[in-house]
Amino acid sequence: MRSNKWVWLAAGMVLGGVLTELAQLPGGTATAQDAKLPFANSVDQRHQNIEELRKLNALMQKQIDLLSSGRVRVIVVDEKGEGAKR
Repeated sequence: MRSNKWVWLAAGMVLGGVLTELAQLPGGTATAQDAKLPFANSVDQRHQNIEELRKLNALMQKQIDLLSSGRVRVIVVDEKGEGAKR
């Protein structure tokens, strides 16, 4: 009985190794190109991030200009919708 457990353990390890090797072959489930996709074009990703940050900064500047001009009134209401403060 005890040697039977070792046989099953060894067979499972061999099967796991074979499946791992098959997955690494070309045409397997995970290719090297799939693993690199999110990081394939990091320079373009950085430029896109910088452009988005510039757009956000421009929007923030518009909000700051509106608030500092005095043309906007802000009304704060508590969570229950009661007691508006100005």
